[in-house]
Amino acid sequence: MDGYVAVVTPHNSHPLGDARLAFATYLNAVHYALHPWFADRFLEWVDARPMGDPLADSRLVVRIELAIASDGTIARMGVVKSSGLAAFDASGLEAFAKAAPYPPTPPEIRSADGNVWAHWELHRDEVYACSTMNARPLVIGP
Repeated sequence: MDGYVAVVTPHNSHPLGDARLAFATYLNAVHYALHPWFADRFLEWVDARPMGDPLADSRLVVRIELAIASDGTIARMGVVKSSGLAAFDASGLEAFAKAAPYPPTPPEIRSADGNVWAHWELHRDEVYACSTMNARPLVIGP
């Protein structure tokens, strides 16, 4: 997890434009696959941990950069902003990995490299957990 360098930056990304609706639809599909692994399994497991467990801190948030290949497999993934707790960060990465493969990506939301990119925050707080409101779709390329 340490040393991951984000691919998407303000310098190489651009606005979604007409792809907004397609992105929203696709991110909902990713969330549908992710939610059982992160919110239903991991967060429920954390709720059963002993009082005072560091994972119980409702302020934990990790931001993950995710690239999904055209066939729905994960092309690249890493932590771009740590929660400060390696176990929480690793659980977020694991949830995305276990939820894959995702549906094939629509051509209109693929970046120049053929991938669909997003920065997705995962929250310990069950209200926000893995919600799509914390997913930022990104387009990179020319």
